[in-house]
Amino acid sequence: DGTDELGTLTVSTGQVGNAVATMIAQHPAIQSASARAIVDRGRRTLRITVVAEPDVSLDHIRRIAANSLRDVDIALAGAKVVTQLFVRYLPARHN
Repeated sequence: DGTDELGTLTVSTGQVGNAVATMIAQHPAIQSASARAIVDRGRRTLRITVVAEPDVSLDHIRRIAANSLRDVDIALAGAKVVTQLFVRYLPARHN
């Protein structure tokens, strides 16, 4: 039939998210990271939540996450999945 299609590949959005969260959490500026695959307003969504110390800038967190989020785009190429990055800051410590 002239097509190059050899079959289909199924990728678990949740597993991709967990791998990305693990990579992000390894950065010293990040306290922790987690991921959830959800349906948000009818769209499959990968929600990554990053927890950081209060003195880490949002721009710095975005740069940390950028490479990992590019990996999500590659892993889920062609899939209709929205990626969200949520940042939660730990409370400031008062001495």
